[in-house]
Amino acid sequence: MKLFSMPADFKEKTLQEYIKLNQQYDNVIIRETYGQLTEDCMHMSGRAKSTIPQIGMRDLEKYVEFSKKHGIEFNYTLNAACFGNYEFSDRGIKEIKNLIRDLQNIGVNSLTLTTPGVIELVRSIAPDIKIKISAISQTDSVKKMKHYIDMGAERIVIEPAVTKDFTLLRNMAAQGADKIEVIVNDKCMRDCPYRIFHYNQTAHDNSERGKSFYFMSCGVKKSKDPQIYLNLNWIRPEDLHLYENIGIKNFKVEGREFVLEGDIVKLLKAYINESFEGNLLDLLHIFAPYDTEHQPYIDNKALDGYVEGFYNNTVECDQICNKCGYCAEFMKKSFTMPDNMSSVAADYYRGENGYIQRLKQEPQISIK
Repeated sequence: MKLFSMPADFKEKTLQEYIKLNQQYDNVIIRETYGQLTEDCMHMSGRAKSTIPQIGMRDLEKYVEFSKKHGIEFNYTLNAACFGNYEFSDRGIKEIKNLIRDLQNIGVNSLTLTTPGVIELVRSIAPDIKIKISAISQTDSVKKMKHYIDMGAERIVIEPAVTKDFTLLRNMAAQGADKIEVIVNDKCMRDCPYRIFHYNQTAHDNSERGKSFYFMSCGVKKSKDPQIYLNLNWIRPEDLHLYENIGIKNFKVEGREFVLEGDIVKLLKAYINESFEGNLLDLLHIFAPYDTEHQPYIDNKALDGYVEGFYNNTVECDQICNKCGYCAEFMKKSFTMPDNMSSVAADYYRGENGYIQRLKQEPQISIK
């Protein structure tokens, strides 16, 4: 049984498609959509406010009502990496409590949370609410997993960097496979040095201090070393059964920032049928338009057998790529590179990096 958590576009038409799929397949359930308000309340999110569907409380209430009527839950994401210590102030505690009560009043009984302080706050007023731990919490060990289970987590979205570490996944599954949720189309670098800082920058996305810095810096690294694309934390549709084999049944599709321009139903059908012919990067972007000029074409089907090497422990990744060659062999079979991608992409991402451009100028302000 595969259980899917999908980014909400807040459209009834999309929900109708999910309802049809739930009726069509015996071994698949679209269990929930997830998202959050951008109006009428505080915004503490794992995504920048300007990049996700714009929604107010009344619209959310109607969406939740329709969803639950047809057996699809809604999970509210309150998953910023940092609240700026606001959650520890009297004002912050009151505002967050009021938000939780308002959400409960419209039928929301499931939250995605990141910080332990907010988890404790929610538990203090809503002990029955279901809590899912965000991937932003970076649960990458059995010990961390057990910690969140002890805190009452219903599900834990594991750190994407361990997606292909099947020894660890098997150990985590032994502690409660039904508690584990894995992201199938994560597009971040494995063990990205910018990751936690990017999360924190997003948490404070109202700031004007170089919003593009971490995203563009990541793009420069990928352009210099295209093998990074192969080492991203994705799970192909064809590889879902490997995770089911070790007991994992909860799969999350990410991409709230792409959901309005992409084709979320097309992507979901690929994962339901466990087959996709085309560019792997299209899955990571939910078929939304993206910067194809500066990224490779990766033939998804040419990657058949790649993940099995990690699943069967015939490949032990020590991240010293110049002595192994396993990924390089699959790159030869699956990658088509744009002309001069490395230099052109690097120049592009550096040019788009607002923070770097500002560093070349002297700010016209007085400092006392």
